[in-house]
Formats: sequence, structure tokens, C-alpha cells
Amino acid sequence: MKALTLAEARLLVRSPIVWGAMVLAFALGVTLGWTRMPDWERFAMNAGTAALLLGAGLLLAGHLAVSRDHRAGVVESHTVLPIPARHRTVSLLALAPVAALLGALLLGALLLSLLPDWPAGRLEWPNLLVVVVVPALAVSVGVALGRWLPATAAGPLGLIVVAAIVLVLPGLGNGDSNLGWWLSPVLQHRNVVPGAPQPTGWHLLYLVSLVVAVGAVTLLRHWRLLPSAAGMVALTVAVASVGPQLDSIPQVLTQELEDRYAGEAVLVCQRHNEVRYCALPGYERWIVRWREAVAPVVAVLPPSVRADLPRVRQFAYSFHGTQSPADVATDMIWGRQGSWAADSRAQLAASFAAKIVGLPGLWTVDPAIRFRGCSASGQARTVITLWLAAQALPDGAALLRAHRLSLFPSRYGQPEIDAAVALLGLPRQQVAGIVATGWDRLTAPTAGFDVLTALGLPVPADASASAANASPDSEVTRCP
Repeated sequence: MKALTLAEARLLVRSPIVWGAMVLAFALGVTLGWTRMPDWERFAMNAGTAALLLGAGLLLAGHLAVSRDHRAGVVESHTVLPIPARHRTVSLLALAPVAALLGALLLGALLLSLLPDWPAGRLEWPNLLVVVVVPALAVSVGVALGRWLPATAAGPLGLIVVAAIVLVLPGLGNGDSNLGWWLSPVLQHRNVVPGAPQPTGWHLLYLVSLVVAVGAVTLLRHWRLLPSAAGMVALTVAVASVGPQLDSIPQVLTQELEDRYAGEAVLVCQRHNEVRYCALPGYERWIVRWREAVAPVVAVLPPSVRADLPRVRQFAYSFHGTQSPADVATDMIWGRQGSWAADSRAQLAASFAAKIVGLPGLWTVDPAIRFRGCSASGQARTVITLWLAAQALPDGAALLRAHRLSLFPSRYGQPEIDAAVALLGLPRQQVAGIVATGWDRLTAPTAGFDVLTALGLPVPADASASAANASPDSEVTRCP
């Protein structure tokens, strides 16, 4: 039976279905993690989703391996073999460890694909092991289907049914119980607070119990007593593991819970030059990305302003009204490649510049400004903010012209863009010197474009005229 087991393992490893699924799963995992800097929680979701695709191929391969006995008229031939059918079934169940190794290979490949980046945050290792267990569960389901339903069509039909169940499960019981989240093979929801303990160990036990239960169902084809007992124990453990999962998840995000895992006491802070950067535990490797956005803004500020700069502070999913007026907020998402990374850098540079100049932040106490925005058109400080942010970016002028530098909740228009682009056409230090000389005048909320021209900063005539003649929006408050 050992030789038969090794032969079945070799056939599975050589299967084009399995390697086709492996390639597609790897491509899916890389694609899902391509746009964002990775963290362990998001990586586990992406890798688990990729493992489901690998599992689909393994389910088909497992079914084909078992139903081989019933294809091409070989049933009679198998009856004269020295190894009975029950031994062949046991040898086929050994495909589960082989599938687990394929899942481990997929997990390692996805981790290597992240280099030179590496996931941030807290590692929940049972969540990663899901990537190993899901392929084992899938191939076990395929073997069970093949033993009970050997018809060739049963494999694809079984895959369709299993796929439908996997898609439906996350939507079951959402609201008070979130039952479907924990019945799903792969956890597809974010932790209520980053870093808070999750019952991922119970979820892993649930999946392993399902593997044992499916194996017991397969063996019921040949034996009754022992597989029935093993299956009942496995199902009991699987059902019992769901309760602790549900009980361990808080239903309401409280200020106390957020303070415990994402509050001031747990922040990891570093000071670089005049700016203090504070990250959530495990995210301090992102500080170098934040510095790339902020340092060029700081470099052109007047010395008096650089003496008291705001802090860059990472927040979790909910701000809960805890942001300090002295903070520039960043969150749990940072672009990893190309335009996504450029957008994240531009947003932080613009937010930092707006905070320095005095434009209202997103989490201002005024609800009207927070949700509807305010008008910063015609103000000199808006032009200075746009210049500070744009000169800090490799493609700042292009972003300005495309109106992709957001200062929300502060709104601005084409006159401010034209004026800022005109400043970008001058030597940086020349503009920085003029801005330093007239900083207080330029950043006053009442200062218009006339202050820019009075200090010798070029403003296109049409932009100045448009700003002077612009009619105020009656539905939008003027930025204070």
C-alpha cells in the first residue's frame, strides 16, 4: 500500500490540472496584493483566496484520481488486483498531506513575491496555516466525491456546488452573529481593531476537523463503525469551535478597545529631523514611506514654522474622534506600486502642507465642513499649500494640472491651480525665500491673490481675475 500511496502522490504532483491551478492561484495572490503595501491580515486574506483557487484544481484532480477505477471499463480489471478497493481509498486519502505541501509552496511563493517589502502589523500564524489546510480539505472533498459518485461529471458539478457554498457562507448571519464569516474557509473581514487578538486558532481547528470529517465520509464506503465514530468526533469538534470564535469577537467598537490596541500608549514613534512619526505596532517600517512625502515639504518651510511641526500619526479604521489638532493622519492603506504609491505620497504631502498652512483638516469638529467641505478658492494660503505639496512630488505639476492634489475638505478651482503652477516654474529656493518673508501674510485666511503679487510671486493675470470675480458658492461654507 505504501508503493500505491507514493504512486498516487506522484500522479497528483504531475497533474497539469494541479499545476495550472497553482499558476492561476499564484497570479491571483500577486494581483490581489499588487496595489497596497502588505500587512499580515490583508496578506492572509489574499493568500487564502488564492488557496481556494488552488483547492478547486485539487478537488478536480482528487475526483479524477478516484474515479479512474470506473473509467474506460477497468472495473473488472481492478477486481483481480491483490490490493482491495478499501486499501486504494486509504492510499488516496494520503493525497491530503501532499495537497497541504502544495499549499505551503504557494504560501512561500506569495511571501517571496512581496520582496523587498514585507507584511506589517501583527502576525496571526493560524491565519496563514489556512493556506495549507484549504488545499488538503479540497482534495479530500474530491476523493470523497470520487468514491461515492464516480461519474466523471460529478467532479465539475461538485466543484460548482462547493464554490457556491463558499461564496454564500460569508453572507450568512451577518449583523449580530457574523456566523458566516467563521464558517467560511478563509476569513474575509478585517479585525475590529488592528492588533487585537482574534480566534484564528479556533478557526484553524474548525478547518482541520472538516478535513477529518470528510476523510471519514470517504472511508464509510468500506467500513462503518470506526469512520462513523471518527466523523462524529470531528464534526462535534468543528461545531464546538464555532462558538468560541463568535464569542471572542466584540460586536461594538468602543473607545476603550481602540485605545488598548491602537491608542497613544501602543504607538511606535520615531523623530526624523523636525517631524515625529507615530505608527501602530508592526507598521513602523512604513515610516520611511511617510518621510518621502513629508521631508520635501519641511525642507522649504521657514525656520520659525519648522520649530513647531505637526506629528504624522497612523490611525486605525475608526478615528473615534480622537485625532489631535496637532496631528496629520495617515491610515492602514499605503500604495505599493506605480500610481497607487504616488497617490498615497501625494495625499500625505498635501495633508501635511494643508495642516501647516492652517486649512481645516478632514476630522474638523464642524460637521458641515467635515461632510460637505468648505471653499478655499481665492485664498493665497491655498496656492501656497498646493505649491508646498507639488514641489515635494516628482510629478507635482502634472498632478496639479490633472486636479489630483486633494485638500479635502478644502475646495479649490482652476485659478489656484494656475497660480501654483506658475510658482513651480520659478527656482524652489527663490519661492521658499519669498514665502518665508511673508509667511504670516500669505497664510492668513483673509489673504487673497493680491498678497501673492505684493510679495513678488507671479500670478497669471487670468487666474487673478478669475479668483477676484468668482462668485461664492452659497451651499458651501468658506474655509475658516
